[in-house]
Amino acid sequence: MRRIGNLSIGKRLMLGFGLVIALSAVAFVASLVASSNQAAISNRIVNHLDPARLAARDIVTLVRSIDDDGAFHFIGGADIATAAQPESAPTARVRSTLTIAEDRQTMHALWERSENGTTWQPWMDVTFTRSEEHEHH
Repeated sequence: MRRIGNLSIGKRLMLGFGLVIALSAVAFVASLVASSNQAAISNRIVNHLDPARLAARDIVTLVRSIDDDGAFHFIGGADIATAAQPESAPTARVRSTLTIAEDRQTMHALWERSENGTTWQPWMDVTFTRSEEHEHH
């Protein structure tokens, strides 16, 4: 410690400044190591331990709208009603118009499919009728 005490003020300041730089470098390296560990842990949690995130690739998107006459319009991708799609031709998009009768006893659904997302073909024509047991509820 006497050697430091014998140094001039300028040399003491230089030594102190050098010590601060060295400690800052050590803190920076420690921060990088901690940061990379944190990123690895976060990636593991998000990508491997969160089944909902992995299942998100299978989420079906279906857009619905209702026009002024009360008809429901649905449009979605090829992942809608895959069991009902023909095996002989690809399906890029599907759409449907669902109309509820004024007496609310029947609904009619006209489904169309498209192989290219532009040209539409009739696909399913379905009519639903309310059963008597549900009329009184």
